[in-house]
Amino acid sequence: MLPLVQREYKGPPGRQCKAHLADGSGDRCINSTMHGQLVCYNHGGANARARAAGARRVAEAEARELLNAVLEDAPPMRSVGDVYEDLLSVAGVARTWRELLQKRVAQLEEYGYNTERAGEQLRSDVALFERALDRSAKIGEAMARLNLDERRQALDERVAGQLAAAIRLILEDLDLTPEQQKRAAVVAPRRIRELSSV
Repeated sequence: MLPLVQREYKGPPGRQCKAHLADGSGDRCINSTMHGQLVCYNHGGANARARAAGARRVAEAEARELLNAVLEDAPPMRSVGDVYEDLLSVAGVARTWRELLQKRVAQLEEYGYNTERAGEQLRSDVALFERALDRSAKIGEAMARLNLDERRQALDERVAGQLAAAIRLILEDLDLTPEQQKRAAVVAPRRIRELSSV
C-alpha cells in the first residue's frame, strides 16, 4: 500500500476552503474559496445560493468599510447621558449609512460590475440600500411617536427659565444701580443665547 501524500494549502491567508476531503483522510480541502464565500468551486461555491451569499458578504463588508471611514472623521462619542441625544445620534448614523449606500447604488457602473457575478453584486447592493431605507424610516417613526423635538424644546425652555431666574436672583443680590440692572437685563439673555448656539 502506498503512503498517503500530505497536501498543503498554498493560497492566500484566510481563504482556504472550509470543506473536508471525501477520501476518508479528514483533511481540509486545499483549494481557495470563491470570492466572498467559505468554500471552493468544487465544494458548492458555484451554485446560485452560494454566489448570492458571497456577493452579499462582499457588499456588506465594503459598505461597512465606507461607514467606518466616515465615522472615523466624526467627532468622538460622548457618554449616554441624554437618551434624546443618543437617539438623534443613532438617527444620524442611520442616515449616513443610507446616504453612503444610496451613492453606491447610484454609481454601480463605476464599481466595475463586468464579471459573471455582477448580477448578484448588484442585487446585494440594492438589498443593503433598501434595508438602510427601512431602518431610517423606523427610526424616524420612533422619533415622531416620541415627539422628541417638542419634548426637547420644552426641556430647553424649562432649563432656560430656571437659568434666567437664577441670574435675576444673583443680580438682585449684587445691589446694582438701576442703569446696571437695565444693562444686565439685556446682556444676560444675549449671552445665554450665544452659549446655547455653541
